[in-house]
Amino acid sequence: MKKDVITIVVPVYNTEEYLEECLDSLIRQSYSDIHIICVNDGSTDGSQEIIERYKNEDLRVSSYLIPNSGAASARNYGIDRFMEDRESDLITFVDSDDTVEVDFIEKLYETMLECNAEVSTCDLYRFKGDRGTRKKKLYTSKEATYEYFKDRVFYESPCCKLLKKETVNRVRFRNGKHYEDTFICYQWLSNVNSVAHIDYASYNVRVRSGSSTRAQYGNHNYDKVEAGLEIYEHYKGTEFENLAYNKYLGILFYFIIKTNGIKKTVNKNKTAIDEAKNLIKKNGFRNAGLRFYPFILATKLNLISIPRI
Repeated sequence: MKKDVITIVVPVYNTEEYLEECLDSLIRQSYSDIHIICVNDGSTDGSQEIIERYKNEDLRVSSYLIPNSGAASARNYGIDRFMEDRESDLITFVDSDDTVEVDFIEKLYETMLECNAEVSTCDLYRFKGDRGTRKKKLYTSKEATYEYFKDRVFYESPCCKLLKKETVNRVRFRNGKHYEDTFICYQWLSNVNSVAHIDYASYNVRVRSGSSTRAQYGNHNYDKVEAGLEIYEHYKGTEFENLAYNKYLGILFYFIIKTNGIKKTVNKNKTAIDEAKNLIKKNGFRNAGLRFYPFILATKLNLISIPRI
């Protein structure tokens, strides 16, 4: 029986220090029918030389060099190449400073087949803790959506998921935006009927000071606020409205807290405060989470007057 070819898209930007470790973990996968698409997003270090060396040594590795335009554009470029590939109908994403366990692809693929699911997911491992029991469970889209808002099963990351071609073809990452994961993951979830999850942390996230998600907070981080509003608007009128509302409010509060000390140079700080005030005045605090955020703002920052509810 012919196996499916699984595409792995790797966006690369100035990660020469970690890239070899990442690519080694991919070419050593126990599931060998893979196609690794490396999209170099205009790196200025030695990343391209490393990619070319792996490409020359392994026919499963492809190399594309594009002008620097962000991770979203690099992932979209990889998706476009995947859509042109008639041999591959399944795709996943791996960041170039991360690594995966040797059975990462195998377990995602087995989980999808055994559960007859449209998407399969695994857990993230941040270089500490237990990797899990490897139990598999099938979730309906509704059940997976609840887990998504709890930051479980359907994590807000493309990197621990195996997706079918028809799912990724319906939407693209938001070019030019930070937090592109937040903009797209809820859309993928909304477009499928079933999600299979394996309780196994086979994707290794590297937490480093130089990554874009850990850089100095500023106006660019307001992109996540915009994504939160988009999610809230998407789920309005559904049973998930309160969860989406609290997610959005939490993102707003977090942005306010992180930019409070630098608000003189971050004009979006006032925008976020005004939006939070209007939301609370209109809707109050809906009891679906965020237990401590209102109190942080009220008692420590004194930025928002909490109305009587």
